[in-house]
Amino acid sequence: MIKRLYFSLLLGIVCFVLLYPLHAIWLTNEPEFKVEPLVDQLKQASFDTFPSLLEKHTQQAGFYVESNEQFLVVGTVYDPQQSYAFTDAKGQSVFLVVCPTQYQAAHLWSGMVAGCSLAIGYLGFRFTSKNHSIHLPAFYERQGLAQKLFLCSVAAIGICFVAYLGTYRINQVWIQWYQENVTQQPDITPFQKELRSYAKTVSLTTKNKRIISQTIQKQIDSQYKSVSIANDQKWINIDPTWKPKELSQHVDSDTYGFSHSFLVQWKNKKTWVYVNTYPELYWLNKMMIGEMAIIFSFYVLILYAFMKKQVRIIQTLTNDIAYLENGDWSHPIQVHGQDELSQLARQMDEMRLYTYENMQTEKQAIQANHDLVTSMSHDIRTPLATLKGYLEILSLKKGEEARQEQYIQRCLKKTDELIDLSEALFKQSLHVADQEKMYIGRIRIYEIMALLKDQIEDLKKRGYDIQLTEMEPQGSIQGNLPLIHRIFDNLSSNIIKYADKKRPVHILIKIEKGELYIRFENFIAPKQDVESNHIGLQSVQLSMKQMHGTYFCEQTKNYFLIVLTFPLCDERAIT
Repeated sequence: MIKRLYFSLLLGIVCFVLLYPLHAIWLTNEPEFKVEPLVDQLKQASFDTFPSLLEKHTQQAGFYVESNEQFLVVGTVYDPQQSYAFTDAKGQSVFLVVCPTQYQAAHLWSGMVAGCSLAIGYLGFRFTSKNHSIHLPAFYERQGLAQKLFLCSVAAIGICFVAYLGTYRINQVWIQWYQENVTQQPDITPFQKELRSYAKTVSLTTKNKRIISQTIQKQIDSQYKSVSIANDQKWINIDPTWKPKELSQHVDSDTYGFSHSFLVQWKNKKTWVYVNTYPELYWLNKMMIGEMAIIFSFYVLILYAFMKKQVRIIQTLTNDIAYLENGDWSHPIQVHGQDELSQLARQMDEMRLYTYENMQTEKQAIQANHDLVTSMSHDIRTPLATLKGYLEILSLKKGEEARQEQYIQRCLKKTDELIDLSEALFKQSLHVADQEKMYIGRIRIYEIMALLKDQIEDLKKRGYDIQLTEMEPQGSIQGNLPLIHRIFDNLSSNIIKYADKKRPVHILIKIEKGELYIRFENFIAPKQDVESNHIGLQSVQLSMKQMHGTYFCEQTKNYFLIVLTFPLCDERAIT
């Protein structure tokens, strides 16, 4: 609410500052009323003929005339702009105040400008109240904290300067309104009596001018009052020393306040004394104190808004870190802007993601080991139970020797199964232990082909029909050669255990879409008395992941397919 009020007030002041210069442009285009020729005519006439002479110029100005404690008003008189003191044809002292009518119309224009500024400020308040936020420019958001603080300070100073210009114009309009609407004049009768009593005791000369000024200044009961004494076509001006010039700068000294004139008899002569009172300056002083407080509040509010936004970012960062302290590493750390606080939040969020990924990887590894132990315990328990049963039968030494020999062979087979399971478990533990220290380097495809052909020769010796299709692959990949050898061992062991020897095993190796493509395809034997623990395939999958390759497996009741792909290296990078 306060922000919207300040924004509306500032918007109204800016509009007033922009529109008010049109007031001066309008005044300069109006024809100026020349008073000097009229004053020359009045000097050659008597006070009795002044009304007829002044009536001819009432469309251009209003007039106020004083002479020998007589006064005359012709036309509309307010906001005086020019004053003259002279003697008429009969030698009488005359005081003339001229009020050009063009300034009267200017008051209407000033009121219109003030009304438009208030209307625009109100519209700005209504606009911001309908959930319309004021967005800062992107240039500001890209700066650091020091640059943002500097820009905010410059903007605050600029806004305060614009607000000062606006209050300067507002003060002028207020002075004009005061003069037009407040007509009650201060009573100077006590001062007039004191001055006349004092004048009878002193002569008005140049020598005692300073003494007279000091004495009269002590008699002035208000700091918003000035006295001027006519002395041989010269003036003795007495103003209170306190009256600040910055207050009287808003309007011309001849155009504001109330003017009073009367004759004073000194020891040596009789002169006119003019007393000007300025009650509006008292209220203007109060207004300027309030205006300076508002202007200063603009500066403080802008810097406070900047500081509050940064503190809000720090509080948000603190709240996000609290989630991490409570163990919730999945909660993101919010990032706002591009300054130092934003960089800190971004780096902390990257650290959070890295830690969270490591925690998830560790969690998955623990779960995988748990699943492995669970599966192995079941797979090992089954052949052990069978082996124990055969051994118990053999321990009784019953039955024919041929059947005992059959039991012994079955025991040896179960022992082989246990050996295979222990080797698989050992290989899996090697994978987990070597994940961090494994070396990944460039491997030529012909080296991979050599390993694969050795496996194929071993399978052929075991009676398997291996159909190898190779499309002259060339190039290199990123990987680990012992790890690839271990993959081929697992796949060969899988073929030996489950493949149907009566049907061929197809192996395809080629380059496709920037990748080395290796496919193993075989049919499963119809009768299988070997239980599967899938540890070998899990090892293959883990090894491919370590080398940033892909693994695909498809299995049905009678068919088995596995596809391995490795991304090729850029040969141009080979030195």
